Amino acid sequence: MYVGTNGTAGILVVTGQNAAPTPLYFGLIGSSVLTFQWGTGTVLYVVKLNDVSSKTPQVLLKVDMQKQSAPYYGRE
Repeated sequence: MYVGTNGTAGILVVTGQNAAPTPLYFGLIGSSVLTFQWGTGTVLYVVKLNDVSSKTPQVLLKVDMQKQSAPYYGRE
């Protein structure tokens, strides 16, 4: 399970009941994650805050997770 936090690791990976959570790509994604969503394939989209001095306030990261997302059973 992937969990968003406001800690130093923006996204944590939780693998089991007694397992310690580990940061997802620590140092690359960082702590300023606003939202993330897994696409229909292998891509995780991450929206994060950019540097304060930048002209672009937000950045969209496209991360190839190399694994399929969960199946979608909703309306088509």
